[in-house]
Amino acid sequence: MNKQLFLHEEITLLARRDQSGTIASGMNYQYAIGGAVLAELLLEGRVTVETNGKKKFLRLMSSKPLGDPIVDDCLQRVVDAKKRAQL
Repeated sequence: MNKQLFLHEEITLLARRDQSGTIASGMNYQYAIGGAVLAELLLEGRVTVETNGKKKFLRLMSSKPLGDPIVDDCLQRVVDAKKRAQL
């Protein structure tokens, strides 16, 4: 079985220390993981970025889950949002 990793999984693996398996201190990996989740949603066509003047907003295109708990949770948060997120 040749399962491709999601971007956030790859970043998590890169942030881990080889010997201990812990996340290296001082790394702001959470921002990279957030960006990776957003990139997955964009690449899979679940969201798009709309421009309104100088402001950019996230727009839901499809609520179909991708099969990853983290990405699907973030997608559900977009679905449940009462207002659009400004980027």
